[in-house]
Amino acid sequence: MDAQASRDAVLDGLDWIGKESTQRDLSVIFIAGHGVNDDQGNYYFLPADADPQGLRRSAVRWNEVSDLVKNLPGKVLLLVDTCHSGNVFGDTRRRAVAADITAAIKTLVDAGTGQVIMTAATGSTPSLEDPAWGHGAFTAALLEGLKGKADSDGDGSVTIKELDLYVTRRVKDLTNGRQKPTTIIPSSVPDFAVATGAVATGR
Repeated sequence: MDAQASRDAVLDGLDWIGKESTQRDLSVIFIAGHGVNDDQGNYYFLPADADPQGLRRSAVRWNEVSDLVKNLPGKVLLLVDTCHSGNVFGDTRRRAVAADITAAIKTLVDAGTGQVIMTAATGSTPSLEDPAWGHGAFTAALLEGLKGKADSDGDGSVTIKELDLYVTRRVKDLTNGRQKPTTIIPSSVPDFAVATGAVATGR
């Protein structure tokens, strides 16, 4: 339930995945909702009980997430479907969004734990929603892909590169080109399955 996604619940969830993840796991963190940047360009995720006028005490500052991601063992897949999600690591100098994302992701890659990040849109564009989709365009495309539509070679599994390709194309179709997801896959991370068997074949 959306109402249960309080600040404390979000932080408890982050603590849980930090304690339970092992080197053999693929840790998947999915964050969907609304987010804002403060006057200094710091990004905050807005939980159900957030007060936009009191971000420090009621919202989840992005370093709570990024610090966890950098320190998780094994592979990490971070999925972010929030407004201006390409800007999650801040844009304090109003530089080009691509440059900001590259610099932010480099700090994660340098940690050497294999983080893959998919965001719903670049920092300069919104993450679009429509009642017909039941979700934002990114989440709708992501769910379709994981259920098997991204399985381009028909082998019964969906890899991260297949999912990236499907989501990129599907979001473009759903939004008539108004939204462009961003995916960062470190060169050190080989392609890997994110859905197999019954899920990937849609059964």
